[in-house]
Amino acid sequence: MIFFKPTISAYFLAQALLQISVSADEPRTKVQPYNGPAVTHSVNGAVTICNENGCVTTLNKDIIEDHSVNVYPERKEVVFTIVKCKSDIYPECKEGSSRCATDSNDPQTCFSGKWVTRKCSGNERCKINKNNVAECTLIVDPTPPCMNGVQQCNTAKSGIDECINGVLRFKQCPPGSKCIASSESKATCGPNIDVAECKEGSSRCATDSNDPQTCFSGKWVTRKCSGNERCKINKNNVAECTLIVDPTPPCMNGVQQCNTAKSGIDECINGVLRFKQCPPGSKCIASSESKATCGPNIDVAECKEGSSRCATD
Repeated sequence: MIFFKPTISAYFLAQALLQISVSADEPRTKVQPYNGPAVTHSVNGAVTICNENGCVTTLNKDIIEDHSVNVYPERKEVVFTIVKCKSDIYPECKEGSSRCATDSNDPQTCFSGKWVTRKCSGNERCKINKNNVAECTLIVDPTPPCMNGVQQCNTAKSGIDECINGVLRFKQCPPGSKCIASSESKATCGPNIDVAECKEGSSRCATDSNDPQTCFSGKWVTRKCSGNERCKINKNNVAECTLIVDPTPPCMNGVQQCNTAKSGIDECINGVLRFKQCPPGSKCIASSESKATCGPNIDVAECKEGSSRCATD
């Protein structure tokens, strides 16, 4: 009896398929005994390959029905060339590789063919390290590097900022002390004692107002004058509020004159005489009709001993 090769192949394939049960709930690959020539068959997404090792059926749902089959009976093997895979199973990356995500600032690692993202914290960003691995790294403050060894007090004066390797490092001062700048580039921690602004009990007219100030516990304490009063240095060289008796006509701006006690200078500012106290040990000296200055408190002889003149008045 003569059989055509296609008929024989179909017959053996049919016998093989009767031995194989295909179900979606079963494993994707099943092996059954088979002694016939090498054959292949594909139907409904299941691919069956029969050779000397038996029949193998694969529920290849992931392979689109677009492939070519080459059968080599003399070698008793079947070679498949898969042309196309579905997008949901095609690997996106090489297992274990990493990268910085293009749409965020986070590292991604390839796991099972998919990019898995790890979120960086707020003070971190993705960076490729020396081993070519993407990782979260701390964001260093982008301030310009400082000069090594330079020290300065922090704003609260509670410690010292010192430049070490181009970065400011903070050193807290001990309790009961504060940071004190000893020079433009050096600072130290010292006693937390405020330096006195003034000598206890001294007084003055405030430069930014028309009120007297008295030194108390090393600080200037201001006393407000009423609307019809102004600050004035009295004969005892004490600043006090005095009644404005007669509103004098406005003075000429810039004109200076010594006050009656010669303890300071009255200067015309914006049409009003403002008093400026001379330092201790000095007195007001008129240098011209419109200018005055503070100088040594030494009486200068008005005339040469024994000379005479006719009075001008």
